[in-house]
Formats: sequence, structure tokens, C-alpha cells
Amino acid sequence: MTLRKWFFLLSTAVLLAGCTANPATTIFNTNSSIAAQKAQLFDVLFWMGVVVFLLVVGILILAILRGRRKPGDTAEPYQNHGHVRLGNIWTVVPLLLVAYIFFYPRTNHEMCGPRRPRKKGI
Repeated sequence: MTLRKWFFLLSTAVLLAGCTANPATTIFNTNSSIAAQKAQLFDVLFWMGVVVFLLVVGILILAILRGRRKPGDTAEPYQNHGHVRLGNIWTVVPLLLVAYIFFYPRTNHEMCGPRRPRKKGI
């Protein structure tokens, strides 16, 4: 057997090993309140990542389409310093996103963490 066939058989076996007849053993089934909170945290962070990804791809495609050289244009484009407001926006928005990603799991983790023992009186 060639290496390609071995790789195909091994990857098929690994994929089929993850299949189960019991749907209660999936990662999407939360059986406790802590698991539900962690799943909610994952959902929030996942969709924030999707929005940022789509925004970056959209801006990239827009920049590629608008920044093309026009037919017959041989001159260098005008070189400007930049846009201060836009620079401030793309500095502050990621800062706010990172701050949210930092503080949101901390509050979620504190709700899920162990309870502090009560102080006993003397």
C-alpha cells in the first residue's frame, strides 16, 4: 500500500471513531450549569471572531478593488500621511475587544469557581 492509502485509511478510522450512536456525548450538550456558562463564553468569543474576520476580509476586498491601477495610468499615486480619525478608530476598537475578551471570562470564571469557605466565629 502506498503512503496515500495508509493516510486515507488512518484518517477515515479517526473520523469514524468520533461517531457515536449516543447523541448525549457531544460537546454541544451541556449537562451542568458550569458547562452551560462555558458554552456561552465560547459562543460569544466565537461570534466575535467571526465578525472581526468578516470585517477584515470585507475591508481587504474593498481595498483591493478600489486600489487597482487604472488602465493607462502610469503616474505614482498621491502619497498622503494618513487619516487620524481612522487610525484612532482601528486602535480603540481592538483595544475594547481585547478588554472585553479579558474581563468577560473572568466574571464567568468567578461564577463557576469554588465557593469560599465561611469564616467561623471564635
